[in-house]
Amino acid sequence: MESWGSGHDRGQEAYDRGFDLFEQERWSEAAEEFAKVNEGVRGSLWMSARLLCGTSLVRAGRPAEAIDPLQEGLRLDPEWPDGHRVLAFVLGRVERFDEANIHIAQAARLGHPQAVATMKELG
Repeated sequence: MESWGSGHDRGQEAYDRGFDLFEQERWSEAAEEFAKVNEGVRGSLWMSARLLCGTSLVRAGRPAEAIDPLQEGLRLDPEWPDGHRVLAFVLGRVERFDEANIHIAQAARLGHPQAVATMKELG
């Protein structure tokens, strides 16, 4: 049986590889690595991986695929301001504007500064 530590270590390694690829702007490869982080890892590292996976997919020109990792993070933490803000952006990119409005409002309610500014712009 595998120990928690080994799953966590593999998750950290996938995160680190994903981050290196993200910095190199190798978006699809970065998204693949960030998607692996869910193996044995929870908490802030997992949440960051969900956000970076979604961001990588958007930058790779695959915004519709970015929705799932962001929604996964929000299922774990419905009060995650960054998740709501980025999901709002992604939903807007795929023309799901009603849903995008809900998430930008939620991010603003949670105090995300960019979301607050966006809400002011929208009136």
